[in-house]
Amino acid sequence: MRRLAAPALLLAATLAVVGGLVAVQEAIAPPDRGAAAPTGPVAPRLRWPADTVWRYRLELKGHKRIEAGPATLEGALDLAAHVELRSYGRTDGNTRLGLRFVEVERHGLTMLGEDVMPDRAAADAVFAGREALLEVAPDGAVLGLRFAGDAPTLFQHLSRLVAGEIQLVVRAGETTWEAPENTQHGQALTDYEVVGADAESVELGRHRFDYARLDGAPGDIAPAVDARYTARVARAGHVLRLKGTERIRAGEALRIEGALDFELLAMGPAPADGRDPVAALGPRTGLDRWPVSAEARHMMRVRRAGDMTLDRITDDLRAFGPGGQMPEHSRWAWQATGRLLLDPSAATALGRLATDDPRLGHKGRALVLDLLASVGHPEAQAALRGVLEAHREDPRYAALLTRAGFVERPEPETVQAVAEAWRAAGGVERQSAATVLGAAAGHLYRSGDPDRALGHVRQLEGALRGAEGDDRRALVLALGNAGVPESIETVAAFAADDDPGVRRAAATALRKTPGALAEQALTGLMADADPRVARAAVKSLTRHPLSAGHLNTLAAAVNDGALSPATHGPLVELLVAHAELDVEARRALAAAIAGRTADGRLRARLARM
Repeated sequence: MRRLAAPALLLAATLAVVGGLVAVQEAIAPPDRGAAAPTGPVAPRLRWPADTVWRYRLELKGHKRIEAGPATLEGALDLAAHVELRSYGRTDGNTRLGLRFVEVERHGLTMLGEDVMPDRAAADAVFAGREALLEVAPDGAVLGLRFAGDAPTLFQHLSRLVAGEIQLVVRAGETTWEAPENTQHGQALTDYEVVGADAESVELGRHRFDYARLDGAPGDIAPAVDARYTARVARAGHVLRLKGTERIRAGEALRIEGALDFELLAMGPAPADGRDPVAALGPRTGLDRWPVSAEARHMMRVRRAGDMTLDRITDDLRAFGPGGQMPEHSRWAWQATGRLLLDPSAATALGRLATDDPRLGHKGRALVLDLLASVGHPEAQAALRGVLEAHREDPRYAALLTRAGFVERPEPETVQAVAEAWRAAGGVERQSAATVLGAAAGHLYRSGDPDRALGHVRQLEGALRGAEGDDRRALVLALGNAGVPESIETVAAFAADDDPGVRRAAATALRKTPGALAEQALTGLMADADPRVARAAVKSLTRHPLSAGHLNTLAAAVNDGALSPATHGPLVELLVAHAELDVEARRALAAAIAGRTADGRLRARLARM
């Protein structure tokens, strides 16, 4: 439900499928000479030396459509332009690349039925003199972008899609490998292979075979993907040609369709003029941080809500709410939250319905709270608090309270209401309320009110000092849900607890708080005799920023038998999640797992990576 209200969905509605340029990088470390040498041609290093400029011709056609009954969001792009990538050298180990659109020949762009760049003047206003600054990791992944303060929203959109759609994540010295990639659809899972070579260049094949995350879609929608590309890379280290197509379809009640055809062809070097990057002083934002103007946001909400009205929402809740599920539920929820975003007063009306109408039952009230928590504006939070207060005596109140933990930007009053419910509860209900309070306090901490948030965290820590059994496990998990640096020491102390359930809770709780103390605790927990504790520790470490040194330490532990077979699967997921790390360290850990695991599927996956 929360994902339906995410900004990524707004972006998907704003722009069509857009292809892009290759994110190239400085030299990648050479392969491990101790490992078996690949046979045949291998991937070259990609380099982008400072003060060099290459010009490309880009041909791009694409469209994207999100359809939920009568509500349809659609966009299309037909762009032909010369683009330049200018290297400004390395900073903190990453390459800074300036991206410019020059000599724009075709600029067809429609969004929600509107021609956004109808003439040359409109295109010049978007592109002329603009530059995006890409920060590129050593493996080619775009870590973020910077823009000048006056960069139009549309230029930022196009630059992000260009930078994120096509990233060649090259493993120098390898013949095949797997890598996750961020695209305009979400996070793709991609296979690479070297398919040919001559004296001057190497040809790569790339196949996107799945999406780990599909933006703008509920988590249960599985996409059908057909995406194949070829890239020719000069042995000198720059991209010569990139060509491919992608087709994607997902969902039924809520349907997502996208298509892309592109070709990128190097035209040769361009003169460098020694200028400084115009976007260098702008804040760095990730590829998934899509700016949306107020006008565009309103237009998209109108399209999203479609023909959904408050009367229809209330009628549907009375008819189907007792069962907790609507016909075509994803589409209904998407439109209903769109209506609530357009009309905040509707949240007040839904709150009264959930409070006063007994026909809704527990599942109907829970569904209303799902809508209110997903929207999260002040009117929705006030209505949510009112429903919770009116049903404090409900035997299943704990399940209703859980919804308050999903509000991503809670008001202090919302977190205070959860804290009061926790203090008043007992038994299992108190344990559940503690985990909700932790989540709510964490959201409050990260949304700009750390002092109030820490007050609630300290109350949880105080309760933990005298807790036993299940209460203790729940409170450790609650602190993990909060995920604030100030509680790391408290949580880490439970890594040596006698109760394996508490140790597992501590392992899970350390997922959001990277740092030396958390890593030390997780290192011990990965070697725990209880396999559930060990798996939880690896999964938490996966969410931390890691280095090649971490992988080498893990490889040594696997080789020494210090980590049980229960950790092998999570360790493979750790490798997938950190595809940007040094190839030698990745190979060492992969070889260690392959040498120890009895799981043939894991060995096959490791061979492909």
